[in-house]
Amino acid sequence: MKGKCLTRINYGENMGNNPAKVNIYSGEISVNPTIWNDLTDNEREIILTHEKGHFFNKSANEVVADNYLVKKYGKNSEKLIEIANTINKYVPDTEKNNYRKAKLCWNILEQNQKNNDAAPEANLWGEIIGAVLSIASVVAPSLLGNTNRSQWQKSNEATKNNLMYNAYFEAAYIIYRKNGGDWATLVSKSNITPDNSSSVLYQAWAILAKQGLFDNGSSEKDLIPSTFWQQNGIPQINTFKAAIQSRYANESIVTKFIYSTMGQIALAAFAAFILFQFLKPKK
Repeated sequence: MKGKCLTRINYGENMGNNPAKVNIYSGEISVNPTIWNDLTDNEREIILTHEKGHFFNKSANEVVADNYLVKKYGKNSEKLIEIANTINKYVPDTEKNNYRKAKLCWNILEQNQKNNDAAPEANLWGEIIGAVLSIASVVAPSLLGNTNRSQWQKSNEATKNNLMYNAYFEAAYIIYRKNGGDWATLVSKSNITPDNSSSVLYQAWAILAKQGLFDNGSSEKDLIPSTFWQQNGIPQINTFKAAIQSRYANESIVTKFIYSTMGQIALAAFAAFILFQFLKPKK
């Protein structure tokens, strides 16, 4: 089997929004069934060819794999347009991918010129330019240092990862403490959609948003919760289990009660009683 790629359906975990991945040593390609079933035949072929690019070049570099894809699949203008549309659709618009997409734009135009020199009748320059511009319009502001980018967009990957880790931990801990240290409840809330305000993901997003990290030049949020987590990856709640339980174990009984749901109800009732006593008519 040396030199050949194997394709199989992978029902494993942790593929996230990635439609496929390859073992660059064995050539085995695994596909994500939650995405794979919705792909067109052309999109599947493009994604598989990209993964083969990793294997045949023995490289995890996305630009190198894209170069292989363009040369092997982009035999005419129609196929180059398909590459641009597929990459634009399935590769998130993050700073990490901006250089990759910029290089892809150039390679598509260059390959189209080569194809046109060999077979002029296959050229579709207008559609090629349109497909490339759909990528460039998103990539260019970041590469050019647009001042309207939010602080989040300007941050490097290490800073983002640190901020996300801390925000997710704090959000998870607050929910854990509120529910009296019930891990099952926390896990259930970690699985709720990011746009649901009771979920860990929404609360973590809110912690970051309150810091003004998502405010762009128009003082508007540039990333809603679902988009934010789709682009940056969803943390695994079990990664935080030991740290959350350890912190909770060191809390005093009084603190645990005050921040629990029952404690909040009791404090609210006590406050209402005091207010009532203060406002009731004097005899």
